[in-house]
Amino acid sequence: MGKNEYELNFEFYNAVFENSVAEQQKANVEFDNEGKPRITRLAEDSVLRKIGIKEQDLLLSVDGEDIKGAADFFVKMAKVWGSNNPKTKFQVRRSGQVETY
Repeated sequence: MGKNEYELNFEFYNAVFENSVAEQQKANVEFDNEGKPRITRLAEDSVLRKIGIKEQDLLLSVDGEDIKGAADFFVKMAKVWGSNNPKTKFQVRRSGQVETY
């Protein structure tokens, strides 16, 4: 007998959650006074490092949506880390310049 829709959805979201937790452990951030996260540590195999994000980058937005504090950042990143969507765009401030990756 095949799996029902509930079982398939549960497996999908469980896989997304596990991938998200694994990626979260590969990056550390600190938040500035405007609630923007600054990358303080990235593991070599981090998804963020692979797309061009570097330590000390200040993340401004994800897919065109401004980051509005810690909770907002973690919700946005859980979606990114869980999906591994290669089309996700990050806007960062690096050395005073705004760049998109």
